[in-house]
Amino acid sequence: MDTNILGLVILPNILNGVAYKEFLAENLPNFLEEVPLAERNRIIFQQDGAGPHNARIVTDYLNEQFSGRWMGRYSLIPWPARSPDLNPLDFFLWGYCKEVIYRKLPEDIEDLNAKLHQAIWNIDEDML
Repeated sequence: MDTNILGLVILPNILNGVAYKEFLAENLPNFLEEVPLAERNRIIFQQDGAGPHNARIVTDYLNEQFSGRWMGRYSLIPWPARSPDLNPLDFFLWGYCKEVIYRKLPEDIEDLNAKLHQAIWNIDEDML
């Protein structure tokens, strides 16, 4: 499977299990449409130990969509709650984004969002 960024969604300031499940249900299928079916069936969905990720409504949804193929606190494939050494988002992506975004302080939330989009969409396959 190629290494690709499938999408960027900015979530609400306060995220709970219901909002996170809605995000997954509304956005994940669209992102996965870009992945060939043979590869899609081999994807292992990974999430960290954030509280909203572990709500029962979320784990039930992931069990339906990725039966046995998701990693998290209550999955068949256990994933430590705090594991920056195992998570590319923690050991690369967030630091890279902060570096790009804060070269010059964002003027407002729209500027912050624009800089985040710029940082994400300028990542090439060699960086991943």
